[in-house]
Amino acid sequence: MAGLVCPHCGVSTAFNPARIRGIGVLLERSGPGMIQQEEVQIGAVLNGPDADPHVAAIQCTECRHVFIASTTNTWSEDWHTVWPLVTAEVPLEVPEPVRSATAEALLCLAIGAFGGCLMMCRTTIIRLQREQNAESLKDLKDKGKISQQLYDQGNEVRLWANMVGHEDYPSDAVDSETCQELVGYVQSLLEAVYVQSARQARLRERRKQAESQRSKN
Repeated sequence: MAGLVCPHCGVSTAFNPARIRGIGVLLERSGPGMIQQEEVQIGAVLNGPDADPHVAAIQCTECRHVFIASTTNTWSEDWHTVWPLVTAEVPLEVPEPVRSATAEALLCLAIGAFGGCLMMCRTTIIRLQREQNAESLKDLKDKGKISQQLYDQGNEVRLWANMVGHEDYPSDAVDSETCQELVGYVQSLLEAVYVQSARQARLRERRKQAESQRSKN
């Protein structure tokens, strides 16, 4: 299955259904006042009606841990992990409220809510602009905060979010791969505006401390 990544070890894995065993109640042999139990096996892939999600218990071929994946289309390869839920970390250098909007975008991406993810990506960019006292992405570029390439990438995120928020669009227009790439653009913006400058400031301070210590010796 394309894009099926183990949430435990982060390695791409084959669609390898797990066999789940346990003690279950045998309904056909049980009744009032009498419950019969024995070891049973639970099907690893549960297919509901066409309108319902299809769920599978997958065993990673690398680390052998089990996780749960889901899709809304029996024939689709677009399975995504629903448990355990793992999201990327937002760098500590990113301030609020930009940080919380980014975290929500990453959460939407993790659960497959791609439209919601793009809307929160746009919110992240808007909050970034406000936090930097900029009127637009172009203003950030003109002030030297971001490069032309980062401006183009951020603008692409904005255009995708506008399409999702204001237009009727095909249900398959925003898939996992597209959404991951657009989220990556947002992360690059945050890296340039907040993370790199903070790291450079820390390095500069360490250099000054080292120079001060050297002058005393």
